Amino acid sequence: MSTKIQKYKLPKELKHIELGKTLIKKHLFFEAFDHFKNSIEIHQNFGIEILIFLYKTPIDDKNTPLRNLIIAKVYFELQLWNEGFDVLEENIEDYPQHEQTYDTLAKLISKKQLRNKIKLCFENAINKNIFFASIINILPSIYLEEKNYNKAIHFYQEMIKMNSNEYSYYKILSELHFRKRDYEAASDILSELIKIAPFKSDELIQPIEQILKKIPRHSSVRILFANILFRAFKPDEGCQEIATLIKYHPNKKDDAIQLLREQNDAFPNHPEILCLIAELMIENESYTESLSFIEALITYSPIHSDRALLLMQKIIQLFPNHCLALEIIGNIYYQQENNLQQLHYYNKCIYNME
Repeated sequence: MSTKIQKYKLPKELKHIELGKTLIKKHLFFEAFDHFKNSIEIHQNFGIEILIFLYKTPIDDKNTPLRNLIIAKVYFELQLWNEGFDVLEENIEDYPQHEQTYDTLAKLISKKQLRNKIKLCFENAINKNIFFASIINILPSIYLEEKNYNKAIHFYQEMIKMNSNEYSYYKILSELHFRKRDYEAASDILSELIKIAPFKSDELIQPIEQILKKIPRHSSVRILFANILFRAFKPDEGCQEIATLIKYHPNKKDDAIQLLREQNDAFPNHPEILCLIAELMIENESYTESLSFIEALITYSPIHSDRALLLMQKIIQLFPNHCLALEIIGNIYYQQENNLQQLHYYNKCIYNME
């Protein structure tokens, strides 16, 4: 008569523990933690057994930081937040370049009792020139919640030193200066950004408009705004901003003319640019030079000949005997088939040339 041998089956929670222990010995730490977590969810008392095993199991130096990470995560499963944090803090002290430890700390930022400790760990890392993504994402958000704009500004200044081509840092830094009501600094940062990322001009229109609402008469901010509009392929709006600049700052005509010259190369013979640059040159008594832009306006935008005529009349009022101006006015009337006015200005031109 045969006897049946009944195999003993481990309870489910113990199976998870044994599997976890086996995986730890194979250095499969995160896979082991999944099993440890399952057993702790069944009964928290198993957490102590797991911790004892982890502390007693010899691990080579290479894998020690990962083992410590699992120990901390077991503490967190047991709701022992301070004990788990202490393990992570010690891990950072011994292995300051262990990125996964910082990632784990970043996930704990919602725990109020750990918030200041995590902030201090991240600040210490920055001071040691450690710039992992989890630190960059979390630390400035802590400063903003605290309304500690000075620290946030310093942080992004350091980030720009590390990576001067990351345009998002400039946008955030400008916004921080704006919150501090340092509008000039906010504008200066956007000016730096437009140099490294001109393709982002569209995104800068709203922040620079925001700054101008606070300091509408600031000449350099207005010039920057005009530049941004031109780079965003909005030449009409750019010209409007230059006209507003001259309204507030008549002494800025030379700067405005130089900017318009540059934009005339970017937008050849654009009627608004031609009209405005000619008008400013007339006001600067550069009559002959202004005529080249007026002639271009007549040639390339004949529908604007009435505007060209008004500009020519301004020159004649200020310099009645300017022969070239008289000839161009005659040409405009010739195109408009206004024979009487055409002959009048041609005759004046001939009379002044004799």
